[in-house]
Amino acid sequence: MKKVCFYISSLILLLFLANCAPSAYRTSYGGLAVAVDPWGDTSYYSIKSEADRACRYLGNGTAVNLVEKIKSDGISNAHWTFDCSSGSSSYSSSSSYSSSQSNNYYSNSTPKLFYDSSTGGMKECTYVPQDGNCLSFKPYKASNYNKSTLFYDSSSNSMKPCIGIVDLNGKCTAFGIYNASTTTKDQLFYNPQTRKMTTCNFVTITGECSHYDIVPRTGSTGGSYNIDSASNPYYKKVPRTSQQLMKSGMDMLSGNCTLGLNC
Repeated sequence: MKKVCFYISSLILLLFLANCAPSAYRTSYGGLAVAVDPWGDTSYYSIKSEADRACRYLGNGTAVNLVEKIKSDGISNAHWTFDCSSGSSSYSSSSSYSSSQSNNYYSNSTPKLFYDSSTGGMKECTYVPQDGNCLSFKPYKASNYNKSTLFYDSSSNSMKPCIGIVDLNGKCTAFGIYNASTTTKDQLFYNPQTRKMTTCNFVTITGECSHYDIVPRTGSTGGSYNIDSASNPYYKKVPRTSQQLMKSGMDMLSGNCTLGLNC
């Protein structure tokens, strides 16, 4: 009986680890990276193989300059950035932050678009839905859309730009190829399981979200929020003193940050 339980436990463990293989994704700055789960296969060979797979998918040769940018603490993922041998896809600290931030304070007045499942279009919400669920949409407005606007493609469960026509319901007739370099870090992604729009932790190179945030990042559905680093908005100072802990608590209560992201 013990032997049977051992085999069953081993099988469950193997299945679990198989689902934790390194996963390539586009960063919010347009670079390429691999997320590495500490409970999965963390060998350099497996990380390089996943990076090579992403480069081949993009038609850009193989992965080069593979560097561990964020180390794992044993619980959260490690992140390795890389380039492709044909064309640079390197990590960059520049993004839309530079034009709209001051004193590490980020605000984005660009209209936030939400997916209307009843029409299949992307529209502006009549209010700021804190949980990402919009129930009332504003009328069509052509100025809300540009070449970088992402639309939800239900056939591939991904967000893509429109290369066709945007009708009066905000629906796109033909989709283009996802390009992370033109996507802001607070871009909303539609989650068909919850039927809500939320921000995404890991975006695949095809524009599909592989890890939705449970709650949209503060400011992504409208408003503004604080960040710790002007050059790297994902950098978070770990609170070490009682004053820092108290400030983090006040930031959470006042809605200036999102737990797990910048709190």
